[in-house]
Amino acid sequence: MAPLSDVNLHAFRNTFQKTWSRAANRLADQPGEKRAGDLSTLVVEDLPFEKVLGIERSRIPLDLLRWEATDGAGKPGEGIAVAGLPLAGAMPELTAASQKRLRAILSDLPPI
Repeated sequence: MAPLSDVNLHAFRNTFQKTWSRAANRLADQPGEKRAGDLSTLVVEDLPFEKVLGIERSRIPLDLLRWEATDGAGKPGEGIAVAGLPLAGAMPELTAASQKRLRAILSDLPPI
């Protein structure tokens, strides 16, 4: 694995902080006592899509995308929906169909 540069670490730290800041703001808007699970759980809306990717979150149809089932999760050939993604371990790859769908949706963006 290649070493991380200071720029990469800085960007990662900023993204990490922004994500948890958004999670904290979301929790602050919810009445009542928070449990440990509430304080350690992220939801899609906490992720700073706009800041990291330069596009609005609404442009990415997470509910229509599927990820490769690598450990028996999901139905064969159907992939895993966003709600079924693992909370630990390696992130599965998008299915070929979902990669194609995402490229078509975001085709107006310049390459990274």
